[in-house]
Amino acid sequence: MSDKQHFDDEYEPTPLAVRVARGLIAALAIGGMLWLFGFDGFFRFQRTSPAVTQQLPQATDAPSISIPLNVLVVRSPEGGSERSVADIMRLVDNADRVLRQAQLSLNLIAIHEEEVSPAHLASYYDNPYGFITGFTTFDPATINVVLIETIGGGINGISYGEVSAVAVADFTSVFDFRVLAHEIGHQLSLGHVAGDQSRLMFRGANGFDLTNDEIRQARIVATQRFGDKQLTQ
Repeated sequence: MSDKQHFDDEYEPTPLAVRVARGLIAALAIGGMLWLFGFDGFFRFQRTSPAVTQQLPQATDAPSISIPLNVLVVRSPEGGSERSVADIMRLVDNADRVLRQAQLSLNLIAIHEEEVSPAHLASYYDNPYGFITGFTTFDPATINVVLIETIGGGINGISYGEVSAVAVADFTSVFDFRVLAHEIGHQLSLGHVAGDQSRLMFRGANGFDLTNDEIRQARIVATQRFGDKQLTQ
């Protein structure tokens, strides 16, 4: 007899009052999300399909600069990332394609799976810097990419510049690889822009374009941080 069969044999029906209470809690949670983000926003947060791929953009005429990535996959029974290795490779590959316009190449150094308890995971929301740097696999010589189910507050991703780390949620309102490229843009000193949703640094849209000034700035910072001696001309 399998474990699942054994579990089913010993299953006892949940009392009606408990089921009703759980239903009310779930309804309140969904209602809160709808109130915060609206119907469109609530249903926009989803996993990016593996079928979505980024086209290679026209690249600047400059030598390629390698940006090392150290991926920390946060696993937990509640709220942990469910990304597979194949999905992580897809995420990084497509973000790399976005940044190729600046001749910035993402170099995946390692993927670390970090098992944490729900209580430990909850500390991320109170002290993200301490949570991220607390992992022994955290590498300050790279950009650390923290993968987690949700970041909270309707946020797709976030950059922690002081500790060389970004976080990307499993469920996003735009393509997740665009989120990763956007947050790496912040790591390379690029700020948000307004008025043009086709731009990579426009907030909350599927824009991918970088201006010549943004490309130059990102390449200068990448060179300073990661040791490449060649700058754009």
